[in-house]
Amino acid sequence: MRMTALGVVAAGVLICVGAASAADLVRVDRTIMKEPAYQAKPKYCLLVFGPEAKHRVWLVMDGDTLYVDKNGNGDLTEAASASRRRTSMPVPILPMNATGRLKSAISRSAALRTRA
Repeated sequence: MRMTALGVVAAGVLICVGAASAADLVRVDRTIMKEPAYQAKPKYCLLVFGPEAKHRVWLVMDGDTLYVDKNGNGDLTEAASASRRRTSMPVPILPMNATGRLKSAISRSAALRTRA
C-alpha cells in the first residue's frame, strides 16, 4: 500500500516537471506570411516541433488541394507547397475462398492486378 502511494506521488511529480518544460502553445506565432487564392473555405492545421515549438509547419486543405509549408517559412504560394488529392485509387482484386484465404497460386498472381 505504501509503495503504491509513493508511485502515485512520483508519477505526479514527473507529470508536473514534464508540463513545466513543454512549450506554451498559446504563445506560438500563428501568422502565415503568404497564402494562395483559395478555391473553397480552407481548413488550417499548424504543426509545431521541438521543445520550444520553434519549428512550425502549416497544413491548409483547400478542397482537393493540400498546401504544406515544407520549409517552415510561412509561404504557401511556393510551387512545391501544393499537391492535389487523387480522385480515385486502384482497388485490388482479391479472390477469396470461404475461409478468407486466397483461392490458389494462380489467383494470388491475379491479385496483383488492379481494377481502375
